[in-house]
Amino acid sequence: MLKSHLMFGFMSAALAHRIVEDMAAAEDKEIYESALINVAQARRMRPLFLLRQSRASRNQLILDSVKKPLFEEAAGVLVRGWLLEKQKDLLKTFLDAISLTHKDGVVEGDLPETMDDAKLNAAVEALLAKFDREIVVVYLHAFHAMNGAQWNNLEQLLDKDSRLQFA
Repeated sequence: MLKSHLMFGFMSAALAHRIVEDMAAAEDKEIYESALINVAQARRMRPLFLLRQSRASRNQLILDSVKKPLFEEAAGVLVRGWLLEKQKDLLKTFLDAISLTHKDGVVEGDLPETMDDAKLNAAVEALLAKFDREIVVVYLHAFHAMNGAQWNNLEQLLDKDSRLQFA
């Protein structure tokens, strides 16, 4: 199971930049600002100092930071926020394929303790067929890390299936 800061370290630079830039450009900038404040506080800077820098400089500082364990919370907020805001179709496709009730990609209620292997495998295949592989990898790792049920079959897929590994 990869934590969010490790995902930022393993994902391509292009995807990492895309996540931060998408959140900076989002209508609701709360997630981006939260990450920015977290980075500023941990680096003993004032958030206003960072806000006065160019967006490219701010984004690079955020990216340099969220790859470190100290910034796990900020990394997790960015990944979850980006997935929920920019990857709803992927979330819906997965949750529909494993027959979980959800509202716009957010599960309503508790997750089951286990998931049927056939359903899970079919859901993963559907994601890989329809969406960018690296985004699927980020989503599945994030889902597993944040899934209170910790499905063993998902963990095994993430560990053994080369398609679900970061390049």
